Amino acid sequence: MRVVVLGASGLIGKNLLAAVPKSWDIVATYRSDESFPSYVKSLHSSNISTRRCDLLNPDDLTNFRSKYGVDYDLCIFLAANSDPSKSYIDPAFDLQNNTETLINFLQKFNVKRFMFLSSGAVYEGLEGVVSPNMALSPTLPYAVSKLAAEAYVKHFKKKGAFSEYLIVRFFGAYGPYEHPRKIYTKLVKQFHSAHNPKFTIRGDGKNLIDAMYVEDAVEGILRMASCPFEDSTIDFCSGKPISIRELVTCAAQIFEIRNPQIAQEGETSEYIRFFADPSPFMKRFDFKPKVDLTEGLKRLALFLEENRQ
Repeated sequence: MRVVVLGASGLIGKNLLAAVPKSWDIVATYRSDESFPSYVKSLHSSNISTRRCDLLNPDDLTNFRSKYGVDYDLCIFLAANSDPSKSYIDPAFDLQNNTETLINFLQKFNVKRFMFLSSGAVYEGLEGVVSPNMALSPTLPYAVSKLAAEAYVKHFKKKGAFSEYLIVRFFGAYGPYEHPRKIYTKLVKQFHSAHNPKFTIRGDGKNLIDAMYVEDAVEGILRMASCPFEDSTIDFCSGKPISIRELVTCAAQIFEIRNPQIAQEGETSEYIRFFADPSPFMKRFDFKPKVDLTEGLKRLALFLEENRQ
């Protein structure tokens, strides 16, 4: 099976490539991570090729077509702006990286099955339990661009760009290879590595987070890839939402930090008061996360210790 993984050099992509079936013939794209080809070589997987490709650059897309062709059995689209807060400062950058990249690819390639990793952020502005059948009206640029990208997926299906699609409203993951700015890595470095009880959060810390350990996220993606897409949209979450303040307190307990000192500064651009029901995803794909927060943070701590350089 010919597979293209777009934006493969991030948290999800790197962990996914370490777990993909040997029967997949994969082209994994990246834009600027110079270390990515070396990482893929370290996997000793002869079925994975890497290709530098800026999806905003027409010449890169033309060269990609020339070398690897235009037809794929499966596309897993991971390319995106990885920092929602940046969308508030630079909406144009966010729109390009979340939406224009998708348009550029689908205008030039043929895919039988298209999996688009969207975001739970599209529910921004809502509270309580959310689901794909709800009306949406987000205002955060990151959420707006992700929702627009979902609409373009449906547009290109209508044009015949692929046989079936699956839009995955992903609520996030943490673990090895996540960006150092992410809260899970910052918590591990502060409480475990530095043994420092002080931690600063943005805003009041009452906003919710529902990330799962990346190993579970990868398993979910592989299960989705093995099932019919059915031109559908589905929420992918752990189903265990927790406030940022609670997350900090739990991490402190896990790493035996007594009386953590939580400071507040500024405001968060992504104030989440909603959460999704994981049961439709679990039932459809026979999936359930296995790694709880305690084990996940300890695994991340071990990874960071082993890769300090």
